[in-house]
This record gives sequence, C-alpha cells and structure tokens, in this order.
Amino acid sequence: MTATDLAKRDMTEYATFVALKNNQVAMRDAHTRLASVRHNNKYLDGIVEDYARFSKYLRESNESKIDALRKLTGYVDQMKQVRQMTDRELKSALSNQREILAEIARLRVEIEGEVTTKI
Repeated sequence: MTATDLAKRDMTEYATFVALKNNQVAMRDAHTRLASVRHNNKYLDGIVEDYARFSKYLRESNESKIDALRKLTGYVDQMKQVRQMTDRELKSALSNQREILAEIARLRVEIEGEVTTKI
C-alpha cells in the first residue's frame, strides 16, 4: 500500500467518523425534540381533556338555559291564554251585569208604578 492509498483510506475513515459524529448529534437532537414533544403532548392531552370537560359544561349549561326558556315561553303562552279567557269572562260578566241592572231598573219602575197606583 502506498502512502497515497493510506491517506485516501484515512480520509475516507475520517469522513465516515465525521458523518457518524454528525449523525450522533442529529440523533441526540432528535431524541431531545422527541422528549420535548412527548412532554408537550402530555401537556396538550391535559388541555384537550380540560377543553372537552369545559365544552361539555357549556353544552349542558346551554341545554338547561334552552329548557328554562322553553318552560318560560310555555308559561307566558299559558298566561296569555288565561288573560284572554279572563278578558272574555270579564266582558261576559259586564254584559250580564248590564242585563241585571236593566232588569233591576225595569222592576223598580214596575214596583214604583204599582206602589203609586195603590196609593
């Protein structure tokens, strides 16, 4: 083997050594990033779980508000119907009252007429 062949072989081995070192550094960096991502994923998993719980709470809260509003709407409709019935009943009662008062007035006139004719 000549000195040139030895130098070429040494250069090749050195290039391989440098490539291995670079790969080691890249692997170490990748491992560090992976560990960080793994830690962040655990953190993000916790955030996702918190968001899911909060989303469920909001959904249940909104559903209970909707139920309350439906009940309130039903109550208002019922009160409106009662009021309409009360208005009709009041008009009917006033009409009956007028008829009774007219009958009382007619009877009063009739009684006064009988009383005056007997005197």
